[in-house]
Amino acid sequence: MANTISLRGADAEALVLSNGLTAVLIDVLCLKGAEIAIAAWQKEILVRLARHDAAIVGDGFTGFDLTDILCDINPAEGAGFLSDICSMAEQEKQWSGLPYSPDRELLLGALLRFKELCLLAGRYLPSPSMPFHSRHPYTLCNRHGVYLHEEGCIFCNNY
Repeated sequence: MANTISLRGADAEALVLSNGLTAVLIDVLCLKGAEIAIAAWQKEILVRLARHDAAIVGDGFTGFDLTDILCDINPAEGAGFLSDICSMAEQEKQWSGLPYSPDRELLLGALLRFKELCLLAGRYLPSPSMPFHSRHPYTLCNRHGVYLHEEGCIFCNNY
């Protein structure tokens, strides 16, 4: 099975990734993002990504649309934050904090393609009519340092 990461309504090619590569991409985004997230809207983006936890939703169902991830968040800021995470991750020789060693070339390709889609989203999506309002407490996993979603930690659930 494969997963799709898309940008609804935009003339952009969606990313089609294997189950494993989707999980690795989400893991890396959540792990690296937790290192730099300060604002509630940044933490919310990470929680929304973490909700695509294969242990909860199942393999083949972890794809998403960036429109849903950036909903109610300033798209330029949200896309910039995601792009910054990708840039940080691209510079790593190995990804500390991961309980496995991902294929570097596959992950770098996925990060680059995801970053391009994010930058397009930042230019394409309209700004929300109201400022972002946090609905959740944002709690980090004590063991893995990622933001928890409603069903727990993406690492604790999977590894």
